[in-house]
Amino acid sequence: MTEFLYQNLIDWFQEQLAKGAFVAGDKMPSLRSVAKEQGVSLNTVIHVYEILAKEGWIESQPKSGYFVCHRSQLRAAIPILSDTFQTLTTSSRLSFEQRVCNHTTLTGQVYPLMRSDLFTADTKSKMAIGQGEKAALNGVNEHLNALGIQNKADSIWLGHSSQALFTQAVHQLTNVQDKVLVIAPCDYRLTQTLLDLDRVPVVITAGNHGADLDLVRECIEEQQIQLVVLPGQFSLPAGQLISNLSLRRWIALLDELNLLAIEWDMSSCLSYKGKWPITYKSLDAQGRVFYIGALEHFDQQGNDIAWVLLDGQFSSFNHAFFAAQLTPPLGVQNAFLQGSKQNLDRKLNGLARAIWRKAESIKAQLESSLSDKVSVIAAKGGRFLWLRFDTTLADSLRSALEAAKDTNKLGLLAGELVFYEKGAHEWLALNLTTEEIDTTLLWLIEELTKIEPVIEEEVSEESEKQIKDSKKVEEADLSDRKKEEVEPLYNPMLDLINHDFG
Repeated sequence: MTEFLYQNLIDWFQEQLAKGAFVAGDKMPSLRSVAKEQGVSLNTVIHVYEILAKEGWIESQPKSGYFVCHRSQLRAAIPILSDTFQTLTTSSRLSFEQRVCNHTTLTGQVYPLMRSDLFTADTKSKMAIGQGEKAALNGVNEHLNALGIQNKADSIWLGHSSQALFTQAVHQLTNVQDKVLVIAPCDYRLTQTLLDLDRVPVVITAGNHGADLDLVRECIEEQQIQLVVLPGQFSLPAGQLISNLSLRRWIALLDELNLLAIEWDMSSCLSYKGKWPITYKSLDAQGRVFYIGALEHFDQQGNDIAWVLLDGQFSSFNHAFFAAQLTPPLGVQNAFLQGSKQNLDRKLNGLARAIWRKAESIKAQLESSLSDKVSVIAAKGGRFLWLRFDTTLADSLRSALEAAKDTNKLGLLAGELVFYEKGAHEWLALNLTTEEIDTTLLWLIEELTKIEPVIEEEVSEESEKQIKDSKKVEEADLSDRKKEEVEPLYNPMLDLINHDFG
């Protein structure tokens, strides 16, 4: 009889999906309301939700409940993992027009997705100088503590632009023509700033679980690298979540080689699981990591607030930062302070979950229209959904994008802008937070349905090599993760206790 009740409830769920009452990204009804509506016990509903979660139909998100997943049949895209490093020259420099055109797509926005600001700044406020207001510094320090970075507020320096802080840090840490190792895919502002400052970027492309550290060591020693730039968790391409053991190996390597690094952390607060990942800086016992973080475009006016940690050997940088006058206006500082008092962590978690729900909805639309033409990287966080096409489709799509350039379709970021492997042009990123994402998706589907893909009977040598490399890294990462502490499973009864009463 119990199994019959379970199956009836599962059939009801499948029926709701078929009718369109539930779509990918929707929040499921509460346990209590379903029990009451379907005339079954609460334990029955809990068990059915567990079954649906196990089979991938729904997903539990701590302190939020259950959400409908897109049970994707799309092919899984294989992230590129380089087996060599390459030096960028001025030929890799983007034009001023390219940078301006892609700036909004790169950084994203909060308001279009949330229909509200994280916090609202007073744009008529006075300018500020120096390190930042003490109250605002304390607010940033509380945010960093949530990321596992234990620090004192008086070591934080606020800025109005993360790129300006990065520029100043590169000036302080390197000299002209010094070689700087950058792990890609990455925010193109990093490599472009290095080129603009006459530094020499040396790039290693990471796969799904990070870079090959043996290759990193070889590159550092052979190229006489003076600085390493590390994109933070959930950076490009999409949801790149590196294991804690890999992060520790990175820190151990920096200590062993007596090398400094910059951590560029724009997205670690966008883990839709409700638990923020560990950072490089939180493991940095020797003070070798120069940490840059920011909240970009947190309101409709496009205001940013950024920060760096001037601890340890970086403490002398305060004179250079003071001279550069990078401090954000008082209105921006006060806005952040008020936002942090109103449970900023909860707002950021809400933004991350909204991005995830948008990704699930878009994957469902792509599968219904383009299942034979696109593969997707499964995101764990961040703001991008990365798609991959075969070479024929990619070339045709590039022509369509060039033709549509004047329409300034925001939300699309070409792969060659953020990494430099041979097949980079086959990748395209969708920024899920931009205002035009729905319109852009319809345009993308319309353009791709016009293109007939070329069916290849045999796997190319390059694709076969990428598959083997991906499997090799995944096996190594699986071995690493088995050694780490297993995260406890989310207990659905907590959903009932915290959210179901009444």
